[in-house]
Amino acid sequence: MELSEGIRRIGFHRWYERTLIEGHAWLAAALLGAILLFAGVERLSLRGSGWEPVAFVVLVLGAGGLAAWALHRYLAMLVLAQRAAERSTCGHCAAYGLLELTGKQIARDAVAVRCRKCGNEWTIG
Repeated sequence: MELSEGIRRIGFHRWYERTLIEGHAWLAAALLGAILLFAGVERLSLRGSGWEPVAFVVLVLGAGGLAAWALHRYLAMLVLAQRAAERSTCGHCAAYGLLELTGKQIARDAVAVRCRKCGNEWTIG
């Protein structure tokens, strides 16, 4: 879920929590992919005949791709959540996470927000 859509639909705190949970699910997928990769490499033997060596090569390549993609997604989500969290404190009243969108989309992962407590506006993302 994108930052602007998440803040609008469920609020900043819940968006942040769900982004971290989803990111850590990607980390778990990366670890499972790495385990599958190492198990496949250990089992791989090109001396066999028929489809078995080809199947293990496909398994190893697929597991490696899964692990790399999942690790990429984990890091991307972690960076997005960290950037948003660093900039979600109001500069005037120091309220954390009491945000509402002003309706201005600055960039894909940057939005203009307003503090619900004092009305101060700034950009996060």
